[in-house]
Order: sequence, then structure tokens, then C-alpha cells
Amino acid sequence: EAGDNFWIISELARQIIEAFAAKTTDIVPAKVFVRRDGSDEAAAARWLCDVIDFEDCIDEQASEINWVVNAPRYDAVGSKFVFKPIEPRIHLFRLLKAPEIVVCSAEMQAALHAAGLTGLVFRQF
Repeated sequence: EAGDNFWIISELARQIIEAFAAKTTDIVPAKVFVRRDGSDEAAAARWLCDVIDFEDCIDEQASEINWVVNAPRYDAVGSKFVFKPIEPRIHLFRLLKAPEIVVCSAEMQAALHAAGLTGLVFRQF
């Protein structure tokens, strides 16, 4: 579940994210309640997750970038990014000039899908 710049994730999602990106995320326990039949019940274990690594990895010359007006930031809408090579150990990060965009490696994406997690949305840039 997305919540602004944070995610609320399940135990299984936490395990996968930490396996791939323990150093690029900050994960802490979260108390989550679900309303059922008029009363609040504690949900299964949930975690608040923030991606804390920012990478400047867009080849601006090769990309088609829509810039945010009056700011040195990329607008995700309509932009087509070409990535510079990054270290293979980096599996999850935010774009430095578009911090609302979280990027994950193909290996991490495959692991998330293989685990059967739902609610994930991936875009190809």
C-alpha cells in the first residue's frame, strides 16, 4: 500500500525487499488496523518502508524528459528515460531528480512476482 513516499508492506514483502535492498531501504514495524463489522481489528504484521537511496543515473542527453516547470526535476508523465549503467548490486532506489519514482531491478521484480504479491504496479521507462 502506497502512502505518499512510504509503503506499508507485508511480512513477505519485507523479506524480499530486505534480501535485495536492505541497505537502500528503511523498514520499521507499523500498527495497522482493519475495520470489520464496525470495529477495528489489528491486521497481520505490517511494516513501514521507505526507499532511502537516490541515484543520479538518467542519461539526460539520450532521454526524452519533461521537466517540472521552474524546478530541476523530471516530470514522470510523458518522460522516457534512458539509464546510465549502475552498479549491479543496486536493486532498489529513487531517481535523484524525480524522487517520487522508485526503480527496482528486473531480478527484484521477478522475485516479487514469484512470491505472488498483489497490489504492485510496475512501469517500463
